[in-house]
Amino acid sequence: MKKLLLVSLCFLMLCITQVFAQNRTVTGTVTAKDDGLPIPGVSVKIKGTTNGVQTGTNGKYTLSVPANGVLVFSFIGYSAQERAVGSASVINVVLEPASTALGEVVVTGALGIKRQAKEQGYAATQVDAKALTEAHPTNFTNGLTAKAPGLVINTVDNGINPQTRFTLRGTRHINGNNFALVVLNGVPVSPNEVNTINPDDIESVNILNGAGAAALYGSEASNGALVITTKRGSPSGAPQVQYTNTYQLENLSYFPKLQTDFGPYGGEGFPYQDPVTGFITTPVPYENQSYGPKYDGHMQVIGSPLANGQVLTIPYATPAKDPRFAFFVTGHSDENNVSYSAGDANNGLNVSFNRLDRTGTLPLDTYNRTVGHVTATKTTGILTLDITGSFTQDNTSSSAGNPGYLPYDATNVLTTLLNTPSWAPLQMLKDVANNPFADQNGYFNAYGINPYWIVNNSRTNSRSDVFNGNFNAILKPTKWMDASYRLAYNGGTYQSQYDKAEVDFSSYARGLSTSGAYNQANFPGQVVNIKQYGDGSSSLATNGQVANSYLSATGPQGYSRIQQDALLSFHKTFFNDFKTNLVLGNTIWQEYYDIVANSSANLLVSGFYNVGSILGVPATAETSGKIRQIAYFGDLDLGYKDFAFVEATLRNDHDSRLASANRSFFYPSVKGSLLLTSLIDGLKNNKTLSYFKVRASYSKVGDVNIAPYSINNTFAPTGGFPYGNVGGLSLNATLNSALCSN
Repeated sequence: MKKLLLVSLCFLMLCITQVFAQNRTVTGTVTAKDDGLPIPGVSVKIKGTTNGVQTGTNGKYTLSVPANGVLVFSFIGYSAQERAVGSASVINVVLEPASTALGEVVVTGALGIKRQAKEQGYAATQVDAKALTEAHPTNFTNGLTAKAPGLVINTVDNGINPQTRFTLRGTRHINGNNFALVVLNGVPVSPNEVNTINPDDIESVNILNGAGAAALYGSEASNGALVITTKRGSPSGAPQVQYTNTYQLENLSYFPKLQTDFGPYGGEGFPYQDPVTGFITTPVPYENQSYGPKYDGHMQVIGSPLANGQVLTIPYATPAKDPRFAFFVTGHSDENNVSYSAGDANNGLNVSFNRLDRTGTLPLDTYNRTVGHVTATKTTGILTLDITGSFTQDNTSSSAGNPGYLPYDATNVLTTLLNTPSWAPLQMLKDVANNPFADQNGYFNAYGINPYWIVNNSRTNSRSDVFNGNFNAILKPTKWMDASYRLAYNGGTYQSQYDKAEVDFSSYARGLSTSGAYNQANFPGQVVNIKQYGDGSSSLATNGQVANSYLSATGPQGYSRIQQDALLSFHKTFFNDFKTNLVLGNTIWQEYYDIVANSSANLLVSGFYNVGSILGVPATAETSGKIRQIAYFGDLDLGYKDFAFVEATLRNDHDSRLASANRSFFYPSVKGSLLLTSLIDGLKNNKTLSYFKVRASYSKVGDVNIAPYSINNTFAPTGGFPYGNVGGLSLNATLNSALCSN
């Protein structure tokens, strides 16, 4: 018995040894053909088995493989490859991008409905994550610029944190809203929120051109729509941790062309002008206009003498670099992003954190942004749950657009610079607090102020907190029907304080007719506080006042938004040739904003910017607006043999901005497309013409382009009131009546 057991054990060991002798360890690196870089997360499997590994962050892999085995290399977006092992111990593979036909590309349309490009009867452009982030932009707007035909992106201002505007296919309204609708993960958001999105979190952007493309979104999408989808999980299925850093420098690209050959003179006459010839013979040292003698480089006094008799003498010439252009500095941006993603075809998790720190081209301007984003998807049987949430906080300190202290030059930094002659030594006058030639008493310009005074003493500090989140549940009880419900919210707060320092003039400066003292002892300090609840931006508020909201608040800029969507989707193929899709849905949304502001231009204590310590009565204002809309819609798609497609939509809106008699209105759309390269035998598999489609559409889209309460005769506080215990209200200047549906 012992001998039999020993023989069996020896036989078993021999078999195991034989098996191991047939296996070998294979290593290698997987790279991409388009850029030559290693690809992490590539699936490397032994064909016919479930055994395999994934490449690491350096694209390398190690796997034990039978001698007669075949390795299969696959990765999303690339064509799979098979390689026989044979006697090789090192197998390097170069994957080629998958050549998906144009018609097979899946795009996200209205309401998040995914379709193949060949089925669409309207113009649409898809921008993927690679195209959006290949230049490593620090905001979404810069990444999307010049990526789609018909899309015009404008920055409303060129500040350190500019607001943006998206326009598709031109301007349609003189006074109304021309912005394209921005949709984030299926829910419309304010265009101001796009720059709170971390570009690395975006999976794709689909641009739906014109009203027909976005008919299912209703009146909000009459100017087209941008549909943004964020990442849901790891594209390879394996857990991934990524870190990126982007550092950028920014300089002023151009400056208005100004003359630099002639010095200061502004019509003062004698003794600067020859009474006989009329020629200007002597520069006016305190003048801002430049109609004087030609620069010749001699040493010349600029400005008036100080109280102690000291004067500032400089060359009468424009420096090698125009001081007005040299006033601007090099801006810096430092962005750090870390993300974790994992998942598979049915489940996913994506968590990311982003931090951006920036200094502007305007001295002392700073901006920082912190973004946290999480997306989770879970599928259990017939139920799929999807949750997305993001929080963004940004802080801005800037003097852009802020005024100085002189009533006749109370404009912004740029105007002050343009009001400065080219020989002025601005870089010598940076230290406003300690240089007697730089402060309000000694500055040379009798008709303007030192631009460095503005950047140091007339500033706005603001903070924005924005939350965006949605919950989506999809139930698929059968193969031909699914039901979905989505609840979403996006909104935030904006807080700002504008401070302007007190200015005190010396008796000597007030006595000079050539000084900018304006012949008064001082200008008191000023403070403006604004708090806005809405989309987290300052769209409806400006320094010193609440904007004319009833004229400008057509939305969605400035508003918070809560929305729910309920959809039923039916999809069935009949007789193997007719493909049908029917979507029935209901949308209810509400937008709201509220602004509270208080201010005073007569602070009691210099440098103490508190509206509770002032002389007189503070100016106060509050305004709010609310919009509600209920919509019912249907979308029917018919496809025949994969070459003929027809889509019809019908939508009914009930909008609170309209009179009750005209509050409900319908609008339809019909779109069709014909894929000739699939219909005509002579064009099939044509190497010269691979894709040829014709399309046509007709759409009628409602457009409610007014602010809330525009049809009402409203009252506003009258200037000068309250006067004691007497109040006053004034009727608005426009006599309104119920708006008609036509």
